Amino acid sequence: MRPLSPSFWELTPDAAPELPVALVFPFAGGSAHSVREWGERLAGHRAIAVQYPGRGTRLGEPFAASVEELAAALVDEYATFSAEAPSLLLGHSMGSLVALETALVFQERGTPVGTLVVSAAGPPGTRARGDGPLSESRHGKPLHLLGDDELAASLVAAGGLPAETLDEPELLAMALPVVRHDFRLGWTYRHPVPGRVVSCPLFALGGIDDQAVPAEVLRGWASLTTGTFTTRTWPGGHFYYRRELVDFNALVHPGTAAPAGGADAAPQTAPAAALQDAEDEVLQAVVDVWGELLPGAALDGQTRFFEAGGTSIAAMRGCAKLSSRLGVRVPVKVLLNHGRLDEFATQVSELRRAAR
Repeated sequence: MRPLSPSFWELTPDAAPELPVALVFPFAGGSAHSVREWGERLAGHRAIAVQYPGRGTRLGEPFAASVEELAAALVDEYATFSAEAPSLLLGHSMGSLVALETALVFQERGTPVGTLVVSAAGPPGTRARGDGPLSESRHGKPLHLLGDDELAASLVAAGGLPAETLDEPELLAMALPVVRHDFRLGWTYRHPVPGRVVSCPLFALGGIDDQAVPAEVLRGWASLTTGTFTTRTWPGGHFYYRRELVDFNALVHPGTAAPAGGADAAPQTAPAAALQDAEDEVLQAVVDVWGELLPGAALDGQTRFFEAGGTSIAAMRGCAKLSSRLGVRVPVKVLLNHGRLDEFATQVSELRRAAR
């Protein structure tokens, strides 16, 4: 990944610049890195992820006050490096609402987008029913009003955070305010103007087992376009897209050929050149996992996880992967205290030796 501007990160840096652009909008609490799997599924596009303010490389910036404010700022910034509207906008969960508003802003400025894809989300104003971990009816209140313990447990149950997160209070203290803000942002976006709809084709996608957003909720998006409307579900829950999505690319972009290995082939990552000859198993494991979390980053011993675009949620996932691979618990606080790759690997090696 590489930044094009503060709000836009290229997911496919090797893509030809003349390819149609697909913008990908993260879920609540997510960052540009958290939607890289979507970029792998957009064959024939130049996939660019949105980086919201207040997280990742924009950690010091204030959160957006509303979906409307966020979308307008994104369109303004996008215009600084492209005069043409994106071919496709794709949002997951809360990101679907931001994608909708962004599509509306592009359209109102005379440059409509080609296709809008919303994923695992109900239309504006939808309140999640059922008994799923992200259902408001289960909690009796909006998600952004839940206490920290209840919110964290719900996110883990939904697959948004690894279970190990519950044992990492430092990381929870970083992650929960971001998630809570984003849930509030989506909850307050009502889209009240009658007739303010997109004219492009709209696809509403989801997981068959997503209790918070069942198929009937996805069908509610039909009234928000004057173009064609299509729904489709795949096996899985709220984060169904982390599995193989058969025929996804053919559905949203007919006629596009899949890349070698298939549209859902796993990305190939390699350790940084400076570390290729390293024989230390722990250091190699750290390089491998960091390569997955920070695709496209030039890794060396001086690389710092958060400065390279890592987020608190990505840190939790990475430490969980290392714990499983190395057979020793790797607390996230080790990463917080030793964020540089070589220093972190040294500390993890000491933890592993002490456990034997």
